[in-house]
Amino acid sequence: MTAIHQLGKDYRVKISDGAGTPAFLTIAGEQKVSRKSSSDAIDTSSKDDGAYKTGTYGQKTISLSVNGITKIPDPGYTRLYAVQKLALPEVEVQLVNTITDEVVFQAVMGVGNFADDYDQKTGATWSPDLTLAAAPTIDIVPTGSD
Repeated sequence: MTAIHQLGKDYRVKISDGAGTPAFLTIAGEQKVSRKSSSDAIDTSSKDDGAYKTGTYGQKTISLSVNGITKIPDPGYTRLYAVQKLALPEVEVQLVNTITDEVVFQAVMGVGNFADDYDQKTGATWSPDLTLAAAPTIDIVPTGSD
């Protein structure tokens, strides 16, 4: 079997338009998305374990950090900006392989820590953090093929 390289440029974040039957909008200008998973550490040690401390992991947090260059007008950016201003800033999000159209991650996520940067020497940028608001409905290893 020939290995298929995963290229970061082929993966994009898409955001739900909020309609009853949602369409997912690409946010123009995306430069980078990082998906991070962390888990609660659970100490399972007892006096029976002698000199060794034992443990396992519990509930998992998944977060996305995404950033990009602002390109307007853009329905994806407009929706992202509107969601982050809500009292309950939650929206369904996908991470999609744009070559195969494979959705590798999908979940309702809270949108926070939104930043706009207007540096004199660069294009205007945006960057929010997203965290799980509900368990993912899709969370798979990308296959790289149809």
